[in-house]
Amino acid sequence: MTRTTRRNARTFLLSLPLIAIGCQSPPGPGLSAQSPLNRTLPAVYVAARPAALRAPDRATGELFNAIKGIDGARRIVQENLSNADTTAYKAVVARCEGRGRLSCYLDLTQGTLEKTGRPLDVGIQGQAFFAVKVLNSIGNGIGYSRNGNFVVNKNGDLVLNIGDGYKLVPPITIPANTTDVFIGIDGTVTVLLAGQTVKFTVGTLQLTQFINPQGLGHQGGSIFTETESSGPPTSYAPGQGGTGQLLQGFLESSNVDKVRESERLRFLEHWRAESLAAAGVRENGETEARTAALQAPDRQTDEVLDAIEGVSEARSDVEYNIKNANTTAFKASRAIFENRGRLGCTQLDLTQGSLESTNRPLDVGIQGQRFFKVKIVNSIGNGLGYSRNGHFVVNKAGELVLDVGDGCKLVPPINIPQNTSHITIGIDGTISVLLAGQTARQQVGSLKLTRFVNPDGLQLQAGSIFTETEASGPPTEYAPGDGGAGQVLQGFLEKSNVDVNVERARLRFLDKWRADLLIAAGVSD
Repeated sequence: MTRTTRRNARTFLLSLPLIAIGCQSPPGPGLSAQSPLNRTLPAVYVAARPAALRAPDRATGELFNAIKGIDGARRIVQENLSNADTTAYKAVVARCEGRGRLSCYLDLTQGTLEKTGRPLDVGIQGQAFFAVKVLNSIGNGIGYSRNGNFVVNKNGDLVLNIGDGYKLVPPITIPANTTDVFIGIDGTVTVLLAGQTVKFTVGTLQLTQFINPQGLGHQGGSIFTETESSGPPTSYAPGQGGTGQLLQGFLESSNVDKVRESERLRFLEHWRAESLAAAGVRENGETEARTAALQAPDRQTDEVLDAIEGVSEARSDVEYNIKNANTTAFKASRAIFENRGRLGCTQLDLTQGSLESTNRPLDVGIQGQRFFKVKIVNSIGNGLGYSRNGHFVVNKAGELVLDVGDGCKLVPPINIPQNTSHITIGIDGTISVLLAGQTARQQVGSLKLTRFVNPDGLQLQAGSIFTETEASGPPTEYAPGDGGAGQVLQGFLEKSNVDVNVERARLRFLDKWRADLLIAAGVSD
């Protein structure tokens, strides 16, 4: 069965500054999570029924929802434009989805590196962030930025030139009598002191990577903080672990395209004007309070019905998780609810499942991040799929294929000779075979692993097969162990990361929640 994720997995509900949303399941409008059930209701909920029960003026309510979504998108575009000249600022891309729902994602593409000639300006050529000390009340007191505009404070600390100065983590101190500072592409900071001719090292700049950088919390400008969605930070020396190198005397410009953002703003203003006209509202500086007052009188009923639909979709996700609990390398999905019980998005849980020994020579588990690349049907995506399922077989043409359906051929392809008696797969992906009647092994190919900037943005097609999307970013190929990629283990397979007990508990909670909502909506079977 083909399963298409209903929403982009990296959809955020954004109120500037950008924050990551946690997964909570609130009770429906006007209901308590502990409200008792007064009667038994059917286990199956027909989506057509709530639609038929919607208020006659629902279209008017949806117009005002659309206006709110457009206003939110306008604020985001205006924020992008106001930060077009902010060093290393990352644009937020806003989208208005069905019924005016606003979703957003960070555009983490690198801005242009511009030469400044200042010895304490440092640009990152490639991925990763600098770690700096921010206010303890923000996140865990550590911020992350690609802004490398550093200065030396009165204590000699190297700090990011924002506000009162954010000290580098780990700290680097520049001696008071320094006449020149040198920063290598590997982050090594050396200084030359007055009256001396020999440079000496005072520290090394570190770079930080995240499994899902698009999940970072945006605190304003070019400062981000860790969230549960981003995953924990990992520090590397520049050039290691898939991080970029450093360029002294350069700063990264913002990635805001002023022309494109201005066009977006004009489009949104035109769309807003048309929506206001359709709703019978004249644009004369009315406040959001008036817009709220113009909502349909039975808006609360509509919100209950919206919540019923959201809970029903969340139940489908949980049921699909349980169904695939024994699917190799399957990744569970989690429903993210917004305020008033509306389903905001479905987020992939990409944590690694446990690796189980099978002793099959063609079973391969990935210890760490990344995916195998395989050929799928041309009509799906660009004909390429990505999976952590390493249950391979040899087809009749001698090709190594993923044992799914008719077999998905590895990319790049690997052929196993017909008279092979033994296969060895190294942790670096090297595949060597021993042919019948021979004593020397020969190499027939190497497995590759694929990385995405935002793997949460991948599109789930079925089981453990994903495809690339605009939100995931393009794929990058590595040998196992390189570029932050995991190693491969022959004779192992990754289990799904579904916790059946947890999923069943979620299902019971959703059933109870839906039953309460059905009572509130006056729906019975």
